[in-house]
Amino acid sequence: MTEHSNWRSVGVVVSVAVAAAIVRWVVGHPLLVHTQGMAPGVLRGDTLWVSQSEPGLGDVVQVDLGGSYGLYRIVGMGGQVVEIKDKRLLVDGESVDSAVANTVRVESEACTAEFVPGVRAEINGRSFDFVPGGNDFRARIKTGTYFVLGDNRIEAADSRTWGAVEAAQIQGVATRVIWSLSPCFSTVRWRRIWKSIE
Repeated sequence: MTEHSNWRSVGVVVSVAVAAAIVRWVVGHPLLVHTQGMAPGVLRGDTLWVSQSEPGLGDVVQVDLGGSYGLYRIVGMGGQVVEIKDKRLLVDGESVDSAVANTVRVESEACTAEFVPGVRAEINGRSFDFVPGGNDFRARIKTGTYFVLGDNRIEAADSRTWGAVEAAQIQGVATRVIWSLSPCFSTVRWRRIWKSIE
């Protein structure tokens, strides 16, 4: 192989890498979910499309945690007061949880099906189920930051532990499931593919 061919190969590799970086920055990117912190709406083994759109209240977002990432729902923004009281979420004193309770199925880390209490909630037009849990708390959100919670509040480590996140930490908005493979049974979850993320 000639030196000219080597440089051409390097040029192709660099061009592909730059194009991929531009697509990721402008359009979005896939994200494989490794935890049950957003169950029951997002499951371990789901691959989501994360769009480079402006995040808003109620959106499910990818957050840079400094060396790792997490997936969370924005429940409060700068200036708002977020609190959990008796396992109910209140934003500026108003409950976002409905009175509708149901049972939701969550796959445990040990690959067993667990049926846990779920509650329906609505934030900014997004209607979703969550698993209540955690201690009571209250926080006023600093301007320019976002308060994020996992929908599975029993398992998720989120802003209740480490506080609100800066806008620069949000890497995109999860819009839909593009592939789903059960990590326990290596089976495709066909019904989840192309499901919109509420």
